[in-house]
Amino acid sequence: MNPPNQGQNDARRSWQPTNAGGPLSNPMQPPPQAAAAPGAPTSMPLTSSALFLQGIVLCFLALVCVFLQVTGIFSLDPFLALGLSCLLCFFINPKRLFIPAVLFLPFGIINLLASHAILNGTYSVAYYFIGLSFGMLALAWVVQLKLGWVQPGALSPGLFVFLFGFVLLEAGLHGTLGALLYTLWLPAAVLGGLGISYLVMSAFRGKRA
Repeated sequence: MNPPNQGQNDARRSWQPTNAGGPLSNPMQPPPQAAAAPGAPTSMPLTSSALFLQGIVLCFLALVCVFLQVTGIFSLDPFLALGLSCLLCFFINPKRLFIPAVLFLPFGIINLLASHAILNGTYSVAYYFIGLSFGMLALAWVVQLKLGWVQPGALSPGLFVFLFGFVLLEAGLHGTLGALLYTLWLPAAVLGGLGISYLVMSAFRGKRA
């Protein structure tokens, strides 16, 4: 004969919810968030991206060049200023600005040595070719090492060499444009343009992220 309360216990068991696949979950508890994959890209704040910081520094250096040109408190070769600025910003983001740094820096050093009569200015063209060869060798070496600083088939080396030759040609013609370009206005314009373009690109990347 069954105990008097056995039927009540069986009735309680019949309506209690069961979970065959695991422990019961609280219906008031929100569902757990899916864990991110180990290799999934994470969005980075705009102000902490290397491209944004590089753009800010480029714009600041452009303003410094403008200040030095307007006040005249310090004289600096425009190509040396451009090469040093690109080299400094290259350390912020190694994926960019290695090409102008390695091309303009030798030209600026040659101009500096020639202005102090350490190099004979009569042979400046030969010295420029020597400096250009060092820059091209550095570019080829980096491409061979596959460091990611220079992409194979990049067109910017030719564009920067064309800019250098155009400035020298205008300066040799003793025109107004040449006198304007062969000053610190040149690095101010180049650095400012690069800085603004980098800021715009970082803003678009932040929106897509």
